[in-house]
Amino acid sequence: MHSALSLNITCKLSVCPVFELLERGEVLEVPTDTPLSESKAWTYFRDVIQGIEYLHYQRIIHRDIKPSNLLLGEDGCVQIGDFGVCNEFHGSDASLSNTAGTPAFMAPEALNNSTFSGKCGNKLVSR
Repeated sequence: MHSALSLNITCKLSVCPVFELLERGEVLEVPTDTPLSESKAWTYFRDVIQGIEYLHYQRIIHRDIKPSNLLLGEDGCVQIGDFGVCNEFHGSDASLSNTAGTPAFMAPEALNNSTFSGKCGNKLVSR
């Protein structure tokens, strides 16, 4: 199981995810003595990409990745929070036709009321 997901328990007829309490809060709001280094930024970026990759492997689309949903664990790793608008998808090529999430952080193709794929960000990761 990915470190971002602690465990699942069965509650009568549904699955209830149980998440770790991340008291350090949002990554960009954690107080520090020095500015965020490029090396640490790349580490955080890698954590987010690995978290998204894990979710997609589990056939879950988060739909609201934004700074306030990126939380810092006690181990210093970034974890993804707020699964309130996530969706499950089937097949290898998920298409979405409704919008969800925070408009300021949505891909342009998600804002024009047409069917779109979650693959839009794949080309951004080249390093």
